Amino acid sequence: ARRKAPDKNGGMEHEDPSWLPAELLTL
Repeated sequence: ARRKAPDKNGGMEHEDPSWLPAELLTL
């Protein structure tokens, strides 16, 4: 799994489904 950035909750703590679509679009 990919993380957005280590600024939310450490980044590697958990992945939020809210940034998943955003990351896919920016990729």
